[in-house]
Amino acid sequence: MEIIYIIAFEISLILFGFMFLPFNLCIILSSIFIVGLYIFNSNKNIFLILLPFLFLLRAIFIFDHSIKMGDIKEFQVFNYGTVSKIEKIDTRYPLKNSYLSLSNCKEGEYLVVAEVKNISKKYNNLYYEVDVLKLESVVPNRVQQYFQERSSSLLKNFDYDFRRMFQAVILGENYRLSREMRAKFNYIGISHLMALSGFHITLVISLFSSLLSFKLPLKKRERNMLLLVLLTIYYLGVQHSPSLNRAYIMGAIYLLGKIFNENTELAKSLVFSYVLSLIINPASIFSISFQLSYGAVLAIVGFFPWIKTKIYKGKSKFIEGIILTLSIQLFLTPLLIKNFGVIQVLSFISNIFILPIGSIVISLSFIALLLENIYLGSLVVPLLNFAYYIFSRAVNLFYSIPLMSIEYKDDSIFLTLFYPIFLVIVFILKFRKDSTKNEKIFKRTKISQ
Repeated sequence: MEIIYIIAFEISLILFGFMFLPFNLCIILSSIFIVGLYIFNSNKNIFLILLPFLFLLRAIFIFDHSIKMGDIKEFQVFNYGTVSKIEKIDTRYPLKNSYLSLSNCKEGEYLVVAEVKNISKKYNNLYYEVDVLKLESVVPNRVQQYFQERSSSLLKNFDYDFRRMFQAVILGENYRLSREMRAKFNYIGISHLMALSGFHITLVISLFSSLLSFKLPLKKRERNMLLLVLLTIYYLGVQHSPSLNRAYIMGAIYLLGKIFNENTELAKSLVFSYVLSLIINPASIFSISFQLSYGAVLAIVGFFPWIKTKIYKGKSKFIEGIILTLSIQLFLTPLLIKNFGVIQVLSFISNIFILPIGSIVISLSFIALLLENIYLGSLVVPLLNFAYYIFSRAVNLFYSIPLMSIEYKDDSIFLTLFYPIFLVIVFILKFRKDSTKNEKIFKRTKISQ
């Protein structure tokens, strides 16, 4: 088995331990597990024990697990208007999704020095009541400021709802969506279209690739190097999220593979992105955005091919698209029930019809923002207005249809353990398959000798 898969499995179990076990017990059991897996694995690669132990040490020192009432802490938060999500506490990551309230603050990122007055737990999240001692707004970087300026110039003649949607799907400012828009998108099952992810990164790469091929006489390697630079500039200019981080890393791996003439497998790229994302920020695994993003791609890589072989042998791309949508929806159902109390019943139908329209809106939005850099974004505005009109009408139509989604609240232990159990089963089956293959190769080699 590839070393990267085993390392990803070890890191996952370490983090699941931090989620469900006492801090000290998790450290002990994780150490035993890492050493045991190294001993019983035939491939004694040093990275198999070195990287998980380094990750464990990083997790020990990077998670804040000792905050109590009366402490004075520095909170790095992102204010969404009604609630502020805590990103860091004294430069450390919280072990659970944590929030506090900031009154009379605009949406954006803040550094808050405050005394903790009360800590409450609700829906497995922590909520802090604090007395604010110092409040400081975090200024966006220059690339983000430039993107915001160009977007403001482009959007000045658009209506309120479109401006908010544009800022969500192009700049990653998902918090700008109104409650009504969120409710509609959640009900019909197209919330993923509003979050910067693999679709958007693929669109950026395709758009820039087409422009570079048309305008500049570059060799293939030079074009891919420039694509990587442009993709990185875009990444630095938008609001980051776990889904965007995953998509950017996978996009960068794809382009690096093209630059160095190396084949990049989707499964390996996904796992490498997963490991790198968690090394950078171990707390991101607690984010629902992270879980949905990797869960969706995992469904595409592993769950969809298995489902397809069981129920369909034909070659129709349309039917395959329906099966793919259903596979992702089915695989993510435990997460949706656990976090949102909802089951998407008929939302695969809305995805079939609305995704193509939404894709056109997003594509035209990217083109308009690109042209706005030379003050020509207005050329695309009529088309963009028309596309958004069709999109909004389609959203309202499907929102009026009953049973697109139904509420179903369940907090059973099965939903919590579904994905850890799934990963363990996949790991065991993969391990046994590779062991059987190696044994057959060994026997054939021995006979030939």
